[in-house]
Amino acid sequence: MKKCAITSIIFSLLILGACTGGTGSTPATSPADDARGTIEFTTLDTTAIYAIDTLDKASPRLEARIALPFATGGSVAAGNINASVIYAAFGLDSMAPSAAIATALTSAANDYLDQRPHYLNEKSMQHSPAWFNFLLNIKGATGTGLKGCINYTIDSESYSGGAHGDYAEILLNFDPASGHEIRLCDIFAPNFEEPLSTALIQALGRQLGATTPEQINDKGYFNISELFPTENFLLAADSIIFLYNPYEIAPYSTGETRIALGYDELRGIIKE
Repeated sequence: MKKCAITSIIFSLLILGACTGGTGSTPATSPADDARGTIEFTTLDTTAIYAIDTLDKASPRLEARIALPFATGGSVAAGNINASVIYAAFGLDSMAPSAAIATALTSAANDYLDQRPHYLNEKSMQHSPAWFNFLLNIKGATGTGLKGCINYTIDSESYSGGAHGDYAEILLNFDPASGHEIRLCDIFAPNFEEPLSTALIQALGRQLGATTPEQINDKGYFNISELFPTENFLLAADSIIFLYNPYEIAPYSTGETRIALGYDELRGIIKE
C-alpha cells in the first residue's frame, strides 16, 4: 500500500460524499443460523467519491464503496475471522476493520490521483477523457454451510480505464468455534489433489457437454488437463462449490467458472 504524501496533488482531492457506519447484523442465508454459535456480524458500509480535478464541476471521479460484514463481540474467533476477511479483501495484516477500510480507500484515492497528469494532458488536447471515471466496489455476505460452518463471500468490482473493468469473487469458510479459515487440507484426506482434479475436470465436462479435456479446451478453456483444485471454494450444505475467476482457467469473455461437487461424489478422498 502506498503511503499518503502531503503534496499539492493530495490537496486537490475533493471528497464529494462519504458515509460510514454499521447497517445492523448481517443474517446468514441458510436456516441453520444457530449452528454459528455466538458469532454475529455487522456490516461496515463506507462510500466515498473523489474528483480528479477540483476546478472542473464536470470532473471525472472515482466512486468507491466498501461494504463488508465483520464479526462482533471481541472474541478470539471473531478476531480470527476479521483478520482473514481483511487480508482476503485488502491484503492487509493486523488492522482493525475500520482502519483497514480507511487504508484501502486512501490507497485507491492515491492511485487515482496518479492519473491526474494524464487526465490534464488529454483534456488540454480537447480529447474526451470519459474513461477517467473509475469505480471500486467491494461487498461481502455471510451464510451458513456444511455442519454450521460460516460461509463468507467477497465480491470485488473495479474499473480503472481500458476496454473493460475487472471483477473477482473470493469464497471463505470459517469454523464458528475458533474462527479459523477452513482449507482444503482440513476437509480432504492426504494426497487428495490428483483425484480431486480429475473429479473437477469431469464435472466441468458435464457442465459444458464435453467428454474429454480436449473438448473442454475447444470451448475456450486453457489447458484444462492441468486444472488444480482451487482454495477458492464454498462448503455449501449439499456440495462443495469451486470458483475460478476470469483469467484463471479461461479468458475474460468466459467469465467466472463454478464447479459443484456433491459430497457423495467425493467419497474416498474427503474426510468423514
